[in-house]
Amino acid sequence: MSLVMLVVLAMFMTGFFTYKPDVIMSNSMKPVFSRGSIVIVQKLHDPMDVSIGDIVQYKREDILITHRVVAIDAAADGSGQRVFTTKGDNNPSKDRLVAQSQLVGIVRSQVPLIGYPSVWLQELSKGTRPQP
Repeated sequence: MSLVMLVVLAMFMTGFFTYKPDVIMSNSMKPVFSRGSIVIVQKLHDPMDVSIGDIVQYKREDILITHRVVAIDAAADGSGQRVFTTKGDNNPSKDRLVAQSQLVGIVRSQVPLIGYPSVWLQELSKGTRPQP
């Protein structure tokens, strides 16, 4: 039974299922969630499911970013695709436009603080000093 639970947990952590956990590495979304929180991201299958106000996760240059959608527009190239303007709640400015192909999923839930061990390990592996 323990082995089965370990396998299921490993599958959940690696994103095998519809929902995937991810650790927040910055305070850009404070006060909604802060550094060290774990968010549960539902994989996105249809970009039409994204609405203004949703907190989405997207990939840019091999980095996952988790910010709020503040505007949705049609792509300028006439492809019929959507582009998303996002912004961290704690950031003064908006992000660069996000193409629908960059979207990973929508944040559905969060658990505060339990991701700090991952934050500290990542900082140690980069040679930076862990901060609370």
